[in-house]
Amino acid sequence: MPGAIAETCARDPLIGTFILMLVAMLALRLLFGRYPIWRAVARVIFLLLLTLLILHNGIVPYRPLQSTGTPFGDAIAGTLKIVWWPWAAWFLGQGLIEN
Repeated sequence: MPGAIAETCARDPLIGTFILMLVAMLALRLLFGRYPIWRAVARVIFLLLLTLLILHNGIVPYRPLQSTGTPFGDAIAGTLKIVWWPWAAWFLGQGLIEN
Protein backbone atom coordinates (compact mmCIF):
# COMPACT_ATOMS: atom_id res chain seq x y z
CA MET A 1 0.00 0.00 0.00
CA PRO A 2 2.72 2.61 0.81
CA GLY A 3 4.39 1.77 -2.50
CA ALA A 4 1.16 2.51 -4.38
CA ILE A 5 0.80 5.84 -2.60
CA ALA A 6 4.40 6.78 -3.40
CA GLU A 7 3.90 5.82 -7.05
CA THR A 8 0.71 7.90 -7.30
CA CYS A 9 2.48 10.88 -5.72
CA ALA A 10 5.37 10.60 -8.16
CA ARG A 11 3.05 10.44 -11.18
CA ASP A 12 0.60 13.15 -10.13
CA PRO A 13 2.43 16.26 -8.91
CA LEU A 14 -0.71 17.90 -7.51
CA ILE A 15 -1.58 14.97 -5.25
CA GLY A 16 2.06 14.49 -4.31
CA THR A 17 2.45 18.13 -3.34
CA PHE A 18 -0.75 18.12 -1.30
CA ILE A 19 0.28 14.99 0.62
CA LEU A 20 3.82 16.30 1.12
CA MET A 21 2.56 19.62 2.49
CA LEU A 22 0.09 17.90 4.79
CA VAL A 23 2.75 15.56 6.17
CA ALA A 24 5.20 18.44 6.54
CA MET A 25 2.80 20.62 8.49
CA LEU A 26 1.76 17.80 10.78
CA ALA A 27 5.33 16.66 11.36
CA LEU A 28 6.62 20.14 12.06
CA ARG A 29 3.80 20.91 14.50
CA LEU A 30 3.33 17.60 16.27
CA LEU A 31 6.67 15.82 16.14
CA PHE A 32 9.20 18.63 16.16
CA GLY A 33 7.31 21.40 17.94
CA ARG A 34 9.72 21.50 20.88
CA TYR A 35 12.92 20.77 19.01
CA PRO A 36 14.03 23.72 16.84
CA ILE A 37 17.03 21.88 15.38
CA TRP A 38 14.87 18.98 14.17
CA ARG A 39 12.27 21.43 12.85
CA ALA A 40 14.99 23.10 10.80
CA VAL A 41 16.22 19.74 9.49
CA ALA A 42 12.65 18.73 8.62
CA ARG A 43 12.10 22.02 6.74
CA VAL A 44 15.21 21.38 4.65
CA ILE A 45 14.09 17.83 3.89
CA PHE A 46 10.54 18.84 2.96
CA LEU A 47 11.69 21.68 0.71
CA LEU A 48 14.13 19.32 -0.98
CA LEU A 49 11.39 16.70 -1.45
CA LEU A 50 9.00 19.28 -2.86
CA THR A 51 11.67 20.53 -5.25
CA LEU A 52 12.51 17.01 -6.39
CA LEU A 53 8.82 16.17 -6.82
CA ILE A 54 8.08 19.09 -9.09
CA LEU A 55 11.37 18.79 -11.00
CA HIS A 56 10.64 15.08 -11.55
CA ASN A 57 7.41 16.15 -13.26
CA GLY A 58 9.18 18.66 -15.50
CA ILE A 59 8.10 21.75 -13.56
CA VAL A 60 10.94 24.20 -12.93
CA PRO A 61 9.83 26.81 -10.37
CA TYR A 62 12.23 29.56 -11.42
CA ARG A 63 11.42 29.46 -15.15
CA PRO A 64 8.43 31.23 -16.71
CA LEU A 65 5.48 28.99 -17.44
CA GLN A 66 5.35 27.85 -21.04
CA SER A 67 2.09 26.67 -22.52
CA THR A 68 1.96 22.98 -23.32
CA GLY A 69 -1.39 23.13 -25.06
CA THR A 70 -3.27 21.50 -22.19
CA PRO A 71 -4.89 24.20 -20.04
CA PHE A 72 -5.47 21.92 -17.05
CA GLY A 73 -1.84 20.76 -17.04
CA ASP A 74 -0.64 24.34 -17.38
CA ALA A 75 -2.86 25.39 -14.46
CA ILE A 76 -1.44 22.62 -12.27
CA ALA A 77 2.13 23.53 -13.23
CA GLY A 78 1.46 27.20 -12.50
CA THR A 79 -0.15 26.36 -9.16
CA LEU A 80 2.77 24.19 -8.12
CA LYS A 81 5.22 26.93 -9.03
CA ILE A 82 3.20 29.35 -6.92
CA VAL A 83 3.18 26.86 -4.02
CA TRP A 84 6.94 26.32 -4.23
CA TRP A 85 7.87 30.01 -3.82
CA PRO A 86 6.02 30.68 -0.54
CA TRP A 87 7.27 27.37 0.82
CA ALA A 88 10.86 28.37 0.01
CA ALA A 89 10.27 31.82 1.53
CA TRP A 90 8.75 30.21 4.64
CA PHE A 91 11.75 27.93 4.90
CA LEU A 92 14.16 30.85 4.71
CA GLY A 93 12.08 33.14 6.90
CA GLN A 94 11.63 30.62 9.69
CA GLY A 95 15.33 29.86 9.68
CA LEU A 96 16.17 33.54 10.04
CA ILE A 97 13.57 34.16 12.75
CA GLU A 98 14.70 31.24 14.93
CA ASN A 99 18.38 32.23 14.83
